[in-house]
Amino acid sequence: MAFFQRFASLSAYRAAGCKAHMCDNNIGSSTSHGLGFLDVEDVGCCQDAHLGSQSYHLDFFVVTHAGLLEVRTKLAIDQAHSRKVLNTSEAQVAELSPPPASIDLAERPMPAPAPTIGFPASICLRKLSRICLRSVGGAMMIPWRLQAVFFLALVGREKNMEGGSCSGLEVKLPIIMTQPCMNITNLPAPLLRRDKDAITSRSNKDLLKFNGFEIGRFVFRFLFPVTMPHIVLLGTLDTKLPEILYLHSRLLSLAQPETTITLIDCGRTSVEHTAITISQNELVTRFGPKDGRNTLKDLPRGEAIKFMISCTTLCIEELRKERPIHGIISAGGSGGTSLASAVMRTLPIGLPKLIASTVASGDTGPIVGETDITLTYSVVDIAGTNELLKTILNNSAAAMAGMSAAYEQQLLQQSETTQDRWKLRIGITMFGVTTPCVDKIREHLQSNHPVETYVFHATGHGGKAMERLIAEGRLDAVLDVTTTEICDLLMGGNMSAGPDRLEAALKAGIPTIISLGATDMVNFGPKATVPEKYQQRKLFEHNPTVTLMRTTKDECKAIGEFIVDKVKRFATKPSMVQITLPKGGVSMIATPGAAFEDRDADDALIETLTSGLQDTGIKIVLDERDINDEGFAVDIANDLLGLIHLR
Repeated sequence: MAFFQRFASLSAYRAAGCKAHMCDNNIGSSTSHGLGFLDVEDVGCCQDAHLGSQSYHLDFFVVTHAGLLEVRTKLAIDQAHSRKVLNTSEAQVAELSPPPASIDLAERPMPAPAPTIGFPASICLRKLSRICLRSVGGAMMIPWRLQAVFFLALVGREKNMEGGSCSGLEVKLPIIMTQPCMNITNLPAPLLRRDKDAITSRSNKDLLKFNGFEIGRFVFRFLFPVTMPHIVLLGTLDTKLPEILYLHSRLLSLAQPETTITLIDCGRTSVEHTAITISQNELVTRFGPKDGRNTLKDLPRGEAIKFMISCTTLCIEELRKERPIHGIISAGGSGGTSLASAVMRTLPIGLPKLIASTVASGDTGPIVGETDITLTYSVVDIAGTNELLKTILNNSAAAMAGMSAAYEQQLLQQSETTQDRWKLRIGITMFGVTTPCVDKIREHLQSNHPVETYVFHATGHGGKAMERLIAEGRLDAVLDVTTTEICDLLMGGNMSAGPDRLEAALKAGIPTIISLGATDMVNFGPKATVPEKYQQRKLFEHNPTVTLMRTTKDECKAIGEFIVDKVKRFATKPSMVQITLPKGGVSMIATPGAAFEDRDADDALIETLTSGLQDTGIKIVLDERDINDEGFAVDIANDLLGLIHLR
């Protein structure tokens, strides 16, 4: 709310500068194209302008001021496109003369408050409704060049400004940031004013009719990359209140100005403190079942944690609908870490996630899963603050402050170029023993085609991560070169990706090629940790911490049956699926003369696949070369491009 309070305090300030007027105050009912000027700092001069019922297109030349800058921007509104703002163009920036030294303070430039970047316009309007601001200025990019970026939020309302839901005209963001700007302290001020005239939208017949305090309005502001992150802090405050409050204080101190910290109490019992944003009582009442509070107190510890995970996850989903979250952080022991990590794993990959935990130095696979959670080992228990723990919590807060600010900037500035955004995103699975193949594929694709490759280390979590990104629509095609995780699933190795492996791409119907990389092996830890039943098998020490076991003929048949079953059950577009079988060896240690050479086992796998997928419409390619042959790698990459072109 600090942002809106700052706007309220500035609302009396007025702008000096040129005024522009509608050059055609009444655009008739048979007009197909209108043209006019609108000064957002003096909307009252345009009260009679409206667009007739038969009009389809209206161009506005909007003139607004930010500090000593005057910006003219052409806006296009099209009735045939659901009354959306279609685009802006012809942005021009001019530097005005400074006001005389004697001018009233209200006319002088002031430091610019951060805009509500990332908020839907309807939310901004609801929160500003009591302030009655008619136009919201922002800060321009520096130096003064043709780098103006303009945002138009066109919102209609069914009720008056004191309440009611937002509806009517829709919001569109047609402009992308082009350059970063200087620090906020160097930016000119927004020029705000309170005015009785608001811009109104009612119907197709009166699309743009300016009638004072009626229901709709334009909200204009400039976008600029000012850091204003939103960080969520999770804590079980019934057991970790002092430690979480210290972390909260460090976040406030270290984060960028205007950063919002939302503290959520995820404990089993309720705690009261002024720093808490969402209390445990509110969390359970709003996001748990009706009898949740009575149920929670009787649950065993493990079940209580699951209950709070559910409530907190729903709460985070609701928060993300209201405004973006740019980072989430927690600190705790095993229970708090289990709770926080489960919530964090539901959030998008890329959004910063950090836990200071007492269990961060053990087996962290179940904590991190397929996501990008950052773990900091607390060294001492999180039970009472001391100099060492304060240092670690301070470092954690500093890391989150930096990550959240960088993430917010990345989202705001749209750092990818247009060319990068149009690149095909191809997922590829890789293992150490298939690295030459994947390296050649990447080199061939990226050197000759507009693609971006995402390589996943097939260690179990790598396969899970790829499956997740496919399900989220963040990959356009898949070269599943290395399917070794299936071996670990079936034979009890350490690197299983779970029973859902292969399903996401087949369900999505995206171009997919499946091969047999590293299906000659099952992964275990140091040799002494290999299960007793496998101790007499053919073993290979890949490195001091990884021992490989060669798959047998029967095990290879089981692997083939698994792949056949997945393809038959989940391939929604068989024409987009290809199985490529390297008969010369499925890894660098399965080639003739190598440690895991076993032609009978490989042939059993290939035969299971070819016979099982007959008459399914799935293309099967038999290749005499081994998987790391450069020609094999280039051909399989070209085959995927062929599927993409057929899509």
